[in-house]
Amino acid sequence: MVYVERFTSDLYVEKRFDVLLYGDMHAHLQARALSSDGIRQLIAEAIKAYVVGRNASGTMSPRSSAVAR
Repeated sequence: MVYVERFTSDLYVEKRFDVLLYGDMHAHLQARALSSDGIRQLIAEAIKAYVVGRNASGTMSPRSSAVAR
């Protein structure tokens, strides 16, 4: 059984084929997920991009403001 919690409702998936699909998707996401070090590096790079994207007046440049949202 798979329990899916959504924003406005919940869903229990019980059919074998559907459960297997959710299992496959979970395995795929787990395999593609970054390691702890990878996450730290990604966050550090995002912070650098944010800081570099700021102009001298302290406001965001158009390019970096789209990323920061």
